[in-house]
This record gives sequence, structure tokens and C-alpha cells, in this order.
Amino acid sequence: MKPRAHPPAARLLSVTVTTLIIATTFLLASPADAATQRPYRSWVERLDAETRASMRGVSWHQGCPVPLRKLRAVHVTIWRFDRTARLGTVVVHRRWTEDVRGIFRRLYRARFPIRRMRPIEVYGGEDHRSMAADNTSGFNCRYVAGTTRWSQHAYGRAIDVDPVENPYVSGDHVSPKAGWR
Repeated sequence: MKPRAHPPAARLLSVTVTTLIIATTFLLASPADAATQRPYRSWVERLDAETRASMRGVSWHQGCPVPLRKLRAVHVTIWRFDRTARLGTVVVHRRWTEDVRGIFRRLYRARFPIRRMRPIEVYGGEDHRSMAADNTSGFNCRYVAGTTRWSQHAYGRAIDVDPVENPYVSGDHVSPKAGWR
């Protein structure tokens, strides 16, 4: 079955970026914080052979809408909830790497806390395990829950940031369950 057409990815990314930036800038940033922040670091890497092997059959498989060669690992400095700076990694489509670096640079400057940021393979490619761990993740070749339509994650153009604090809500359904507060 052919997946249904999605809204243009640029518009989706724009709405997400705008929402995150506005929320974090006004709620978390203060001029006094700027002078005490550690330098932000970020870089992009092609997926090496070991990473590609760890993804095959876990977060990527034959038939996925994006080949592994079009995915990149984006490494960024993040502020954790314990107020320490750490390195996080998210996998996205190569087209979005610079946007992702810029978004996380702004989140870092605003001291937006991110519990953890690891590729989904660490959780066996299972969204529910990753979300329950409050893991910020990107690429995962999967369908939208309950459908046969590819998720935006399968295209490498969606990132779930702090899913416990920002859960998926549909009617009375909240995922992960820890997001129900």
C-alpha cells in the first residue's frame, strides 16, 4: 500500500522549530545565563559501517522510504536536567542536518533541558522503550501507530524531544504513560 501524501516537510519543520524556539526563548533564557554557558559544539557525520550495521533490522530495513546513505548522525551539546552539559546524538535525513544543528544550538543557549539523546537502536528500535526512557530521538523506519502510513520519523524529518515532558496525546491516549500528569 502506498503511503498517503504528507504536508511539505519544510512547513512541518518550520512549525516545530518556531514552537520550540518561542517556548524556550521566553521561558528559559535570561541574559545572566549567557555569560556562564559552556561553548556549544555540533557536527555531522555520515553513518559509519558499524552504525549502519547496528541499524539494519532494528531501526532500518529493506523497504524503508529513505536509504541509509541519506541519513546522518548529528552530534550536539545538550543541557541535561541535572544542569550538566553532555553530548547527544540524533539521526536525521541529510537534508535537515543544518536546521537540526541550529535548532539545538538555540535550545542549548536557552538552557532547554534534554534528559537524553541517543539513537533509537539503543532501545532496540522500539519507540515505546525510547519514549519511556524520555529519550530524544529522530530517525526510526516505522509506520504511524495503527496505520500503514510511514511516520515522519521514517523519512528522517521528525524528532521527539523529551517525550515524557512532551507526550503524544490523542483523545484520552497519552504516550508514554509517564507523560500523563
